[in-house]
Parts: sequence; structure tokens; C-alpha cells
Amino acid sequence: MVFETKRRKASRLVLSQSIGKRYRNVTAIELEKNVCTDAKKVFTKQSEFEMPHKTESMLVEAASLPRSKHLGNASASTEDLDVEMIAGPMNSPNTLFQTNYVLKSDQCYSSKTSDKSTQVDFPCENTDSVVELFSDEFYTLKEENIRIKRDIEASESMRINQRTRYLEAISARNRFRRQLSAKSKKLNTVNSKLSQVITENQMLIKMEKKQLPQSETAYSSLSNATSKKKKSKLVIQYIQDVTNEEDICAFLEDFIKFIEDEEGQTCSFRLSVWQCVVLKTRASITRYQIEQMKQVFVEFLGRDVLPPVKTTCQLSNKISGIELYQSSIVQSNGKSVTTIQCIDIRRLMEWILEELSASGQLLYDDYSGEDVVLGIGGDSGGGSTKICLLIGNLRQPNSTKHIVTIAVFDDSDTYENIEKYLQPTLDQLNNLRTIKFVENDKLVIRRIVLKVVGDFKFVSEMLAHRKQSCKFFCPLCFQDNTRGTNTIACLDVAKKSSDRTTLTYHRDAEYGNFGVKMGQGPLLKNVEVKNYLPGMLHLITGLFNKYVLQPIWQYAMSIDNDTDFVIFRDMQRTVKEAEKRVEEAKKNAEENGNLEDKEILEIELQVVLNQFRRINEIVTGCDGSVWKEVENAWESIGASRKAFFQQFTGNHVKLILSKEGVNKTRRVFQTRSSKKLETILESMDQLHKIMRLSTNKLLDDTEIEEFEEAIKKFVSCLKDSLPSDSVTLKLHTLVHHSRDVLTEQHTHGRLSEQGIEATHSLFNRLERRFVSFRCKKARYMHIVQELLYQSKNSPNFFAGFGYCLLFRE
Repeated sequence: MVFETKRRKASRLVLSQSIGKRYRNVTAIELEKNVCTDAKKVFTKQSEFEMPHKTESMLVEAASLPRSKHLGNASASTEDLDVEMIAGPMNSPNTLFQTNYVLKSDQCYSSKTSDKSTQVDFPCENTDSVVELFSDEFYTLKEENIRIKRDIEASESMRINQRTRYLEAISARNRFRRQLSAKSKKLNTVNSKLSQVITENQMLIKMEKKQLPQSETAYSSLSNATSKKKKSKLVIQYIQDVTNEEDICAFLEDFIKFIEDEEGQTCSFRLSVWQCVVLKTRASITRYQIEQMKQVFVEFLGRDVLPPVKTTCQLSNKISGIELYQSSIVQSNGKSVTTIQCIDIRRLMEWILEELSASGQLLYDDYSGEDVVLGIGGDSGGGSTKICLLIGNLRQPNSTKHIVTIAVFDDSDTYENIEKYLQPTLDQLNNLRTIKFVENDKLVIRRIVLKVVGDFKFVSEMLAHRKQSCKFFCPLCFQDNTRGTNTIACLDVAKKSSDRTTLTYHRDAEYGNFGVKMGQGPLLKNVEVKNYLPGMLHLITGLFNKYVLQPIWQYAMSIDNDTDFVIFRDMQRTVKEAEKRVEEAKKNAEENGNLEDKEILEIELQVVLNQFRRINEIVTGCDGSVWKEVENAWESIGASRKAFFQQFTGNHVKLILSKEGVNKTRRVFQTRSSKKLETILESMDQLHKIMRLSTNKLLDDTEIEEFEEAIKKFVSCLKDSLPSDSVTLKLHTLVHHSRDVLTEQHTHGRLSEQGIEATHSLFNRLERRFVSFRCKKARYMHIVQELLYQSKNSPNFFAGFGYCLLFRE
């Protein structure tokens, strides 16, 4: 190697110079002693000539000689020695010089002693001095060599330690690389997922930028159609962005199927078996019609929303509850009367109350307390009489969905007929004082409070009263109806007759006193007289017809009338009186034999006939008449009596008595008004207050005082406008009995006859549906069965009904 050759050359040069210097020093010492001057000169010259060459040969021989105990193994090569010196701290030129110098000195000494032919002929004294000099130097070099060896060993140990630490560092580095590689893989996975999440978030941010600001208002609480439409458009836009399609029909079809099975969602786009039974009942459709509907749904909607027809019909037939009803035919006065009545009312009511309780619809408030309030209602219409039960513990007891029909017969609703045909039903109602049913998973026993609701005729028949045609015309008190003197001008609001009781009815029934029919007394023995509630619907509509409609009609007719006929309060009476005058004129013209008089009578007859035709046009409301304007004004607010047999219903009366209706009526008579008309219009305002406070609502003390004040003002208006009119039963009931009922029960509308009136319409429609049944018993049974379907609001009712029916039997 180049580096090692240069180092060796430098070492040899330094060693040669050192040996020459030492030799010159020895020569100088010998010269001072004047010993062997000639030999010294010769030796000096020879040494100067031979030393450089002998120095090189000494180095070669020293490498081949065995190492002493101070120099170690002499067989080690110069390369090994160089490597050791390179690895250790002995790389300086001085160290190399000293080592080579020792080796070459030994070689020089050995070669001189072994090969005398090559030695210079020195004198003995000079030779010993040189040997002594070289021995001291050799000993010094040995010490130096020992120190160098120790340094080399220390350096080697340090090198080994460094090598060990290096290997440990390499191992740690490799281990760290492996861990770093594993962490890098995990980090790459996390980065990949993070990148995916960031991408999705960016997409959501883009979608949110397109969306309108979200409102904190729930969609179910929105009532504005514009707000709902706005949210619907937003949802469509969102679905289009998610599905990446403009037409979202395909998505919606799958989404509808998905959401029906999703937990937490209550919406359904397919009718259950029970709902299909309700559809079948309310729409009055047959099995064939249901099959046709299923085909139409599949054809145009692509999916069937109805359950199997067979299952629907089985549920409709098996668990209707009609097993608790019995039909019979009773012969009476030469005719057959078909009767349908419930044979176990207690069982029926237990099941109904349990299902209402399970659905959370039972209500116990100030009206009912802790009792179960049942209203017994009845009415005759459409050729049959219906007896129903109303549950007063509901929020809407007058709805047809909660009215239960317990008896039907095709005859009038008189005291005698009800007693004759429905004696089993009456016996059950008289024994119905408590009821036991499961409420909130507990078996409870509650007291039953029975009340009678209906029109005035039904209430009087149930009490065995002779109605308003008798002298004591009120079924609730002993008010004397004096003919001719019982006028509105004589009406005293504060004066009230004594009330009737169940005991007085039984007492008076023995001899037929005070307007009570002779017989057994009231049909319901355990119902107090104060629980016979006045029908506010019939009461207010009767007052409207008697004291508002007829006076306004008469006032308008008096303006429109351009004939000689007298306008009475009633259109029928006006036409009837006009017919009498026509007949009288005909009779006079026919019986008179005088020709001159006969011609005059015939002319008068023709005039009467023309006026009669005119009066018929006027009373029916001809074009341009004042009454026609009144009818048009009322029709503009939705009160048209043409569709209801020329009569106004309760809803019509409510509209006419409203503030808008009164104002429209006042505008018609704006240029033809009078003090009497203004008083009548004022009475309309008071009657509207009475009607508003007679709804299904519990009134507080302030509203009760408002109700009483409205009655006083209404009576005051009648005294001013119609003082000579008679006091009817309905006006008497409003003035003297409605306040008592309101004070005790705080409401007039919780139980009323409105639901009973609506039952007639349902019954007539079902009768037309089952007209193909020639047997009236079978037809009535099917009608009652359908009424039971419609009277149940809970979908689980008939399931529980069939379960209880199966296991209680």
C-alpha cells in the first residue's frame, strides 16, 4: 500500500539518522580519550558509508527473527503490526520510528555478532562502548514497547467495546426500522381512511351549501302549507344529490319497503287486516270490490297495499262481537216488528273500557270524577229507533267512532214501544251500577253513573211524561203552562218552579197527575231526574227557528209582499191562509146566482188567484226580493238549507249566528232597518254566545257567569222584539234548567244528542248496502255488526274482544 511504504521509508530514514548521530557521539567521546585514532577514522568513514545500507537490512532481519519477551512474536508480519498500530492510538511517526529503531538495532547487533566477515574491524574498546550504548537503548526501547503493547491492548478492548456498541446500534436501528415500517403501514391505513372521511365530509359540505338553513321547528308541528312544501322540495333535492338521479321514483319504491321494516319508524304504506276491515266497513264494499282494488293497485302503483281478502273477510265475520246480540220479531197491532238488542251489556262495556284504557283514551276529570259516566241516547229516524251508549270518560264521546249501538227496532220511540220491545235491555241498564275491568294492568271496580241524552221527545218518553202538549209541559219541574198568559212579556227569569224527582214521578204515575203517564213511571229506575240532560242542539236550533228565523222571514216578507194576503210568522200558515181565501172566493163565485154579482165575484176570484200565485213566489224567495238577498248572504258563509229538506242544521245555525253572519244580515236590511230588527239581531249575538259556551268544554266560574248573563240579555231582547210570543218548552228549559245543569256539571256539550243524530245517516247508508237481504233480521244484524266496526277507534279492540270471548265462554 502507498501509505504503508511511505511510512516505512520515513521510519528507516529517521532510524538511520538517529543511529548515525549516536555513533558520531560515541566517536567523539573516543577521540577525546585519544584511543585508536586511526581506527576511529576508518570506522567513521566506513560507518557513514555502510549505515544506510545496513539499516535497511537490519529491518528485514528484525522482521524474520523471533520476538523477545519485550517485543512479542517476531514472526508477525509487518502488515499485522501495521494494522495493529493503525487500529490503535500509535499512528504517530515517533511511535513508528521507535519500533523500527529497536528492531533494526537488534538486527544490526545480531548481524554483527554472527557474521564477522561483514563487520568492520573495530578496536575492542570501541566495540564494547557501542554494545553498551545499544544495550541501554535497547532496554529503553523495550520499556517503550511494553507501554505501547498495553496501549494497543487498551485500544483493542476499546475497539471491541465500540464494535459491540456498534452492533447493538445496528440491531436497534434494524428493530427501529421494522417498527417504523409497521407504524408506517398503520399510518398509511389511517391516512387512507382519513382521506376517505375527508372526501365524504367535503361532499357533505357541498350538499349543505346547497341546502336551506335548517329550522328548529319539527315538521309535525308545521301547519303552513308553504313551509311544508318548502321542506318537501329540500328533501327532493337532497335525495337527487344522494342518488345522483333526477327521477327518484325508483329510490322511493325501495325506500318505502325499507322504512316499513326499519325499527323506530311507525309509518306504514300497507293496510293491516284490521285497517282493511275498517275500509270494507266505511266504504261499504264487498269482497269482489276489494279484489278489484288490489288489482288496480298492482297495475298502477306496482305494489299491493291491501292484505289478503280471505283473511280480511274472516276477521270481519268472526270477531265482530255480534255474538252478544240477539234478533227477534215481535207481533204488535197486526204488524211484525224486528228487534235487535245486546244480551250482555256488562260484558260489552268491560271489553270496550279495557281497550280504551289500554290505548290511553279513558279520562277522569272534574266532569266524571273517579266514576264511569255512560250516556243512554236514543232517537227515531229513517223508520227505526236506535238506542246507543255514549262514554263520558272520553275527549270526544259524541263522535260516531265511540258510540255503541245496543238496540234497534223498526218502530217509533214511544214509551210503550220501548217498554214492549226492549225490556231485556232496560233490565240490564237498571242493574248496571258498578263495572269491573282491567285498567293499567290492575283489576278495578268503578261506579257507573247513567245519564239520558236525546231530544226533548225522547227525554219525555223515558220519563213517562206527556210532553209539552200537557198543562205541566216541563218534564224537569212542575211549571204550569197557562194558555194565553204564558208570554215572553210575563217571563220571570228569577222565578222557578219546584223540581221533579224520581219519587215524584213514581207517585204521579199511579194516578197520572202533573203530566205523567199512568203506569210504572220512568223506564230507567236508577237514573235521577237531574241526569236527564236537555239536548242543547235541539234547544238552540228550536230557539233560532222560533225567535230569530221566523221573525226575520216575516220582516223580509212584509217588505216583499205586494199582495193583499197577510204574512204570518210561518210560511206554511201564510200559504194555508191564502188558500182559504182563494177557496172562499171560488165558493162565493159559484154560489151567487146574480149575473152582475157573479161577474164581479169572478173578477175578484181572478185577482185572488193572481195574488195567490204571486204570494207563492214571494214566500219561496223570488229573484230581487229581500228574502232572496238574505238567503244569498247566508249561503255565502256556507249556510244553505236547500240540501237539507228546507231546514237549517246545527252547523248552519252556528254559521248564521256568528259575527260574520249577523253582519251580513244587517247589511241586507241596512236601508230598511227598524228597532225591532236591531233587537232581533242583538238576540242573535246572545244566542251565539250561548251556543259557543255549550260545546264539549268544561267551563270555569267566569264562563258560567257569562253564560247566565247571555241568557238574561237574550230574554231581554225577546221581551223588546217579541213580547207577545209564547214561552216554549225550549225557552223555559234554557232559562230555568240549563244554568242548573251547567252549575253542577260545568258543561253542556260533554254528552249530547249530536252523535245520535249522526247515527241515523250511518244506519240508512248501511241499510242501502244490505238491501239485498230480504230478511230484515239478517239485514239489521249485518247493519249492527258494521256499526260496531265503525264505533271502535282502537285497532286492538276486536283482537282483545275475540280473545276474551274465546276464553270467558
